Amino acid sequence: LEQLISRVTETNGLEKIKQAEDKLEKYAQKYKEKKERALWRFQYAHRISGPDWKRCTDIAYMLFKEEHDIFLPDGKWDTNMPDHFATMLKNQLQQVGIKPEYMHVSLTDENGFTVTSPVVKVNCKNGAPFEAIITGSGKICMHPMFLERFSLEKKEAFAMLLATIAGRDGIGFNWITEHFKIDATQEERDAFNKIEIVGSVIAVALKNQRNAYLMKNLFIQLQQSEFSLKSYKDLSTIESLFRALEWLKTYSGSDVAEKNVMDII
Repeated sequence: LEQLISRVTETNGLEKIKQAEDKLEKYAQKYKEKKERALWRFQYAHRISGPDWKRCTDIAYMLFKEEHDIFLPDGKWDTNMPDHFATMLKNQLQQVGIKPEYMHVSLTDENGFTVTSPVVKVNCKNGAPFEAIITGSGKICMHPMFLERFSLEKKEAFAMLLATIAGRDGIGFNWITEHFKIDATQEERDAFNKIEIVGSVIAVALKNQRNAYLMKNLFIQLQQSEFSLKSYKDLSTIESLFRALEWLKTYSGSDVAEKNVMDII
């Protein structure tokens, strides 16, 4: 930020704003391309033809980008989960378009956390209306230690992350293996899940500066194998870019030389 301030003049403020916004867009594109490359490798490894792959992806994007009548089985929430966290998680699920009452959410003795999106069966016959039926509830399982050790702020971030992973749109690994009846290896599943989880963290961070701040701090606490030092640096940079945008949009102009970095820290 200090370097940014030293380079901003009365005439280049808009240019600097555009540069910061372009950098944020590049992060979004970067993780999107990682997922697309992983999907292409899977398509090639299992010899899925181009036309079949296109039909699968067309159906998936139609399902996740448009509204359809979907029937879901009833879910269940663990009664041992603290009410305040359950409320946080329900609010976040609603924000990503998932009805909380159709999710199975539980505490478990197993380390870490797992998130499974709803299982979808699609009927799309020639000349027939598009029909998508969710045949299995989404599931969220977590060890109680997350709720015992996390501050209120980190619980907010954790709920945000869980909901984003559950509501991830587009082509998911489970969708592909179910559609093509492929028995994927655990190595394939782990590799793809790593990309999707990190991508979900970045997607949350890219929404606004507060989210970037929350995800960066949550990242340190989780210490999951899915997260690398490079991903942490990306989160730190994203937060800094949002701070830079805030400063630029507030102070770029005739009085820019009189402001300093402490104004927004």
